[in-house]
Amino acid sequence: MFSVVLDDVINLVTKFDTLAKQVSNLHQAVPQELTTWQREDMRRKYPNMTVAAPGNQTAAITLIWPRARFERPQQSGKQPNTARGPKTYRPKGAGPGRQPASNRPILREVLKDQLDQRMLTLTQEAMQWP
Repeated sequence: MFSVVLDDVINLVTKFDTLAKQVSNLHQAVPQELTTWQREDMRRKYPNMTVAAPGNQTAAITLIWPRARFERPQQSGKQPNTARGPKTYRPKGAGPGRQPASNRPILREVLKDQLDQRMLTLTQEAMQWP
């Protein structure tokens, strides 16, 4: 017949308890690391982040805009010629108001790679088998 003998169950349970504590600490550390990434790597003065923790999951979300977060209102009327600087030429069809949109991606690969490296380092340091 088949029999299983577990001699050291208490040590195994304590190891799993230690891992559960590491996971709960990681739920708090990931949003902090995302904020640090925004401040240092993206050079955001005011990081914009939303953290939601339904159940035993943690979701940290940041929004990245292609241009300014709040568009400046258009100036009404014309300014006198004395206030103008040298004439600037824009691409055809761009008009006198807003500058044409850039073709550069919103989140560049370098910034994404830096975030990936930060999260990888964080998880390697936080999650170790006891």
